[in-house]
Amino acid sequence: MGLESQMKKLMMERNEKKEKEKSRKTSSSDPNRCFLKEMVTNFFQSDTTNIVYDKKDMMKLLNQLQSAMKKEPTLLELESPVFVCGDIHGQLTDLRRIFYICGFPSRKRFLFLGDYVDRGSHSVEVVCLLAAWKLLFPQNVFLLRGNHELAHINKDYGFYEEVKNK
Repeated sequence: MGLESQMKKLMMERNEKKEKEKSRKTSSSDPNRCFLKEMVTNFFQSDTTNIVYDKKDMMKLLNQLQSAMKKEPTLLELESPVFVCGDIHGQLTDLRRIFYICGFPSRKRFLFLGDYVDRGSHSVEVVCLLAAWKLLFPQNVFLLRGNHELAHINKDYGFYEEVKNK
């Protein structure tokens, strides 16, 4: 075997090794990624009344989100293009529509300006879906806190009761 063919063989082996490593890192065999993808899939069902809310899963999701958000800077400097979305207010159908029209966070970038909860009847679903997207695609989903993410506003406008009921 000549030097040139040996180098080609080594390069091919190295590229294959890199591809395997890359696919292993992003593999769906990661239990947490599977959990997050399953959560996203659940909230894209047409009938959200079938969603089972497991307290342990919800706490796991929110704890992961809290940990991820603490690592982010308080001032976000984002490069365009980015879709800027505000005031979802528990409207899961509107949130789904945003993704269907603009694209999904796996390929597009989104900045959500807060006010995810209250008024609409699917605030829990909206928070869980955005949390799962944020954890799956941290470089494509950015979440800010609005005034409806404050405890006293939650009690006045319905999110507190929705959480208790679900």
